[in-house]
Amino acid sequence: MSTGLRSAAAAALALMLAAGPAAGRDIFVDQSFGGVGDGSPTNPFQQIQDGIDIAFPGDWVLVARGTYAENLYLNVVEVNVYAPEGPAVTTIDGGGAGPTVTIDEAGESAIIGFTITGGQAPLGGGVRVIGGLPIVTRCIITGNHAVAAAGSGGFGGGISVLSAQPTLTHNMVEGNVADTAGGGMDIAYSTYASIAYNTVVGNSALSSQDGYGPGMNVVSSASQIISNNIITSNTTPRNGAGGLDVYQSSTTIGTNVLFGNTPLNFASTEGALPPGNLIADPRYVNPAGGNYRLRVDSPALDSAVAGLTPAVVDLDGNPRPVDGDLNAVAVSDRGAYEQVGTLASLTISAASVISWGAAPTATSYHVYRGTLSGIRTGDFGACQDARDPNLADTIFNEPDLPPPRSGFTFLATFSVNGAEASLGKTTAGVSRSPGIFCP
Repeated sequence: MSTGLRSAAAAALALMLAAGPAAGRDIFVDQSFGGVGDGSPTNPFQQIQDGIDIAFPGDWVLVARGTYAENLYLNVVEVNVYAPEGPAVTTIDGGGAGPTVTIDEAGESAIIGFTITGGQAPLGGGVRVIGGLPIVTRCIITGNHAVAAAGSGGFGGGISVLSAQPTLTHNMVEGNVADTAGGGMDIAYSTYASIAYNTVVGNSALSSQDGYGPGMNVVSSASQIISNNIITSNTTPRNGAGGLDVYQSSTTIGTNVLFGNTPLNFASTEGALPPGNLIADPRYVNPAGGNYRLRVDSPALDSAVAGLTPAVVDLDGNPRPVDGDLNAVAVSDRGAYEQVGTLASLTISAASVISWGAAPTATSYHVYRGTLSGIRTGDFGACQDARDPNLADTIFNEPDLPPPRSGFTFLATFSVNGAEASLGKTTAGVSRSPGIFCP
């Protein structure tokens, strides 16, 4: 692991939270290392817990890519556990032996950039938080189970928070199960929680009692801020909210998107869903394939409320806010992912070569070809991917000639991890959107 990761970690947390825990020592972890390990850059630990155990307040445990079969326990010492390469390549798997991550009265400790899976426990399958002011950000929390035994437990399949003041931001909480309440998140007896810019999807609560939200369940808590989240397709077999359920709690519920939760999207003992929240399809790129990034026609674009929790990078590490709706005002999107912007400088040479400037984060580029007459009726053309041998370059060759007294029109865009960028706006100010997007 590079000695430069320390500065990368400090910069990343500054971007994510605007202000983070004080800087401390670097402790390095790399599960592929073959030696005993002492946490130094050239002799890293193989296990994350070894780094946590020797940490002092403000230290950084910097974790190389890999899958770590561990159940982490953070207690008393404020430590930052960070995977610089992100959750796509860095996983903590609890192996069914308890919560995958436990943060127990550990002050402002932070968990950043992991996939957290395989946890199984009565309280908090993926992440258990008890007390303190912890930070969990830019994590994918999936495949965890809060189990009930002898009629008790089963709270918080993905995340359980008890008597704490957490900051939970920019996370994907997907496919977790709670036998009782809060398949995605269960927040109980807590104060001043900030729960923002998360995507909570496909979680379930199996309780035989009514009113235990499988997406997000908030009970007997004060001064909660639940804002700019997307909560969809969470389910429970009983009455009550499948999406967000609030019980006897003072909660600021602002600009969330709720959709497809069963039996209800929202329920609260404190009143109706406040204005600014949407009951609408967020239009994910490919929910069946597990891609919950936003399409360019999503109602979640450029609609978050600023100032609640700084939103400077998204779960993928892309900058936010981006002007996704092209109205010259950059506003963050709701949920864990930011829409990825637009291309500029499209040119067509005399040799019928279409080219454009590169987008630094692009994983592929796409060209749509239409006609002048089609543009007038709102038809912006068909995807040309099948005729483009290299979707990663910034050039498209057009060998065909348009019909007589007509012409072709071209629109170019790019994708980041399957989320396609905007195609721009018409002269009337309407966002261009083809009938079928490129794959």
